[in-house]
Amino acid sequence: NAHRYKVYPKTTRLLVQTDNKPYLGEKPMLVSNDFYDFENNELEMEKDGEYYSQYLPTYNPTIKYHIHYKDTCKSDLKDGKDYEIPNRELSKSAALYLRKQHHQPVIHAIKQGKTIGKIIYKENIGYNDGDFLNSINEPTIIIAEHSHRNINNPNIVGLIYTSDDAGSFSHLASQLRTHTDISGAIYSPEIIDRLRKLEGKNVEIELTDNSVNFHETDQPSSAKIFPTIIIPKMKYSDKILMSDNYNSDLIGAKAVNLKRLDEMAKQGKIDVIVPKSIGLPYGYISRLLKENGNKLLYDNSNNKIRQLMNNLRHVLHSNGIRSHKLMIRSAFNGEDLPDYSAAGIYESESVFINCKDERANGILFKAIKTVAHSLNSTKAIESRRKYNIPDEVIKPGIVIQNCIEPDYKFTLYTDDGKGNLKIDLYSDKGWVMEDYTQPHVFTYNRETKELTYESVQMGSDLSVTFDEDMNIIGADEVKNDLSSNKKLFEQIKKLAENALVIEKEFGAPQDIEGGFKDDDIYLWQSRNIVKSC
Repeated sequence: NAHRYKVYPKTTRLLVQTDNKPYLGEKPMLVSNDFYDFENNELEMEKDGEYYSQYLPTYNPTIKYHIHYKDTCKSDLKDGKDYEIPNRELSKSAALYLRKQHHQPVIHAIKQGKTIGKIIYKENIGYNDGDFLNSINEPTIIIAEHSHRNINNPNIVGLIYTSDDAGSFSHLASQLRTHTDISGAIYSPEIIDRLRKLEGKNVEIELTDNSVNFHETDQPSSAKIFPTIIIPKMKYSDKILMSDNYNSDLIGAKAVNLKRLDEMAKQGKIDVIVPKSIGLPYGYISRLLKENGNKLLYDNSNNKIRQLMNNLRHVLHSNGIRSHKLMIRSAFNGEDLPDYSAAGIYESESVFINCKDERANGILFKAIKTVAHSLNSTKAIESRRKYNIPDEVIKPGIVIQNCIEPDYKFTLYTDDGKGNLKIDLYSDKGWVMEDYTQPHVFTYNRETKELTYESVQMGSDLSVTFDEDMNIIGADEVKNDLSSNKKLFEQIKKLAENALVIEKEFGAPQDIEGGFKDDDIYLWQSRNIVKSC
């Protein structure tokens, strides 16, 4: 067949290709009413080897198009009509094919467990669907292809994706674990069809990796009840903190835990490197913003703010924080608590500072202000409402660290719910799009010390090619299989052994973030895994 289609299930685009056989002309134009620009419904197709190619957006479940050749005025139609692409069905088939190719689970439990609720299907949960989400007033399990909003209504006890997905430990996944009883992704068409037939019914669902069981039930259910969280009180300080002075009276647990990791490394308990850091308590941040007149951008004409920023950069350099890239990380007193993680609620920034003049001050100031002002983001306020946390008790704190550009970035849970350690590992900077990338997944058995490579990283830009009859004829190759990387396996085993020491020291299962660079393990975070949110 003359036409074929490259489907990118993690994106909003699809590539139409034609080999122009039989020959119809030299200037093919892809014509469709599905283009973004409704006033211009055609785009020239570009020659790529033996094919002419052009992208179409994929917002509609079915896409219609034809090809018009400007030089010959001939049109390529199918039986005298537009070609039709069942985009939504192809996207599901492509996603399922890619997951199997990368050994990713067809049923992926972000939060495994059991719940009861009424089934509701919604194709896409968009940014403008706040009223819909807030209107749900009974325990509900949403089946959705895509979701672009945080789920904050406690009546939404479950969320199951049929197209989107996220790694088990991404920020999106952490928020879903906090806000739902069960959440995950199901790619089996048969299972999705069975679930959709129960729409509007009260259903009990039990979800684990590679397994889901559900049935209609008359058993009553109640909305999720969130406990009241007690937030540590902060002493006022407007001084920059050296890492030795981090304590829970002055700055949030993220910084305090960082100090504990650094002490363990210095004592030889763990064989890791903790990036150097300094801390900005809420008093210092308030003073900094006030001296700048609470302006959005850095005021380089203000001598007081200039002096403060020059001093801050001097302290950074004096403490060995000299890289051109810095991590500006939230360390609020309402984060990383034993019973409330607030993962992904407050912002963190990475900034490049490769200049020595006032521009460096401006870049650094803007990042500090962005992190501090995430105190009042919608998701932060909604989270505090659920947990009965008064706004005024939350005090922003910030940790500034050297930013490590690792070869591999990881998140490790010392308890995956089955007694094993689970590691999500990103290669090729896949962490930049971590909410859209399925990471490499490893499991470490703490009893046998066996390391198992579960699945291969699946990026956001992978495609599957279909022919004109909608049959799969090919897909992007798996390029980043790590199964033969013996050095990396040894590093992961070493990481797992260190993680078990950290878990014992902290007295609870840990959520650990860091990266491998050359022969070293870097850790920049450890916090308790919060299960009962």
